[in-house]
Amino acid sequence: MSGIVLRSLNNNYSLGKDILPALFFYNLLLIGGILYLISPSMSNTVIIILYMAFSSYAIVLYRGNLKVKTLNSADEELQKITSLNVRELKEYVLPDNLKSLEPLVEKLSSKIQSDKNLINKLESARREFLDNVSHELRTPMFAVQGYLETILKNTVKDPKVRNHFLEKALKHSYKLNDILNNLIDISMLEAGQLKVHEERFYLYDLVDEIKSKFQPEVDSKKINLNVVGCRGELEVFADQEKLKHVFIHLLKNSISHTEKGGVTIFIEEKKNNYVEISVIDTGIGIDENDVSRIFERFYRSERDRENNVKGTGMGLAVVKHIVEAHGSKIQVISKENEGTEFKFRIKKYVDFEKALNHRKSPISTYN
Repeated sequence: MSGIVLRSLNNNYSLGKDILPALFFYNLLLIGGILYLISPSMSNTVIIILYMAFSSYAIVLYRGNLKVKTLNSADEELQKITSLNVRELKEYVLPDNLKSLEPLVEKLSSKIQSDKNLINKLESARREFLDNVSHELRTPMFAVQGYLETILKNTVKDPKVRNHFLEKALKHSYKLNDILNNLIDISMLEAGQLKVHEERFYLYDLVDEIKSKFQPEVDSKKINLNVVGCRGELEVFADQEKLKHVFIHLLKNSISHTEKGGVTIFIEEKKNNYVEISVIDTGIGIDENDVSRIFERFYRSERDRENNVKGTGMGLAVVKHIVEAHGSKIQVISKENEGTEFKFRIKKYVDFEKALNHRKSPISTYN
């Protein structure tokens, strides 16, 4: 009997606060049955008990039907709500029996508006990125094409000029390669496939290579490029190729925004076997409104766009992910018209076996 009652109740109302009337109904039936078995003469008592039981059951069914109607009404209103746009949703007024849902509808409206703003922002970033990349790819491609066509048409007879044109074409092909590598890095970042392969190497060798790469550019701008604090024997443990990309992107950014003074790569050996690397410039600095966004993919500040500063907005995003893949964080400190500092940490290589042997060696004594 209890199974039938519970199934009936479950079909008509949700079990919760109404479980007490249901149990009351069941107990009354049970008591009435026992009394009838003990003394058939107590039929009047049984009749009263059964009357009370069925009254309770009627109340339960009535409350269950009210809940069902309310749920059906809520379902209809939710169907209406899902068909409304954001403006209509803000103006929508719920029926009186569903006023308790107003906070939920307001929260839903706010979430939809937030998602819409995010989609618009991403779409704007995508369009800007395509424009930037198209421009950045078009320039070196046309340059390579122009130099090679000139040479193939034999319009240049002087071997020195021909070699100069070939060198120019090669230089622009390197630029194309850099742009494509950035695009590959970005796609790997989005797919979560960026892997670091840490190895032992001399930091000075890498920094010196990077300095030599940018020396002609800083010389042409008549600014300085200095390296401070990097010992020749300093060994680090990191992904050398990816760390090279970090230096390249940071130096490109600093040099492009520096017209006087210069850029300094500052190396400081910290406790706990870490090396702190800073790239400091005396450039135009970063607007405080842009500082929180410079590591976003494809982001370029309004000032960069107005001044036609070259770039796709990918470099600093790549830097951030590579540094974080090494278990570190990239920090930026900047003041407008004074300069900018980017800094992060990498592991210092420690020869634990050598250190252990040195510790076990006998202590020197004087005779």
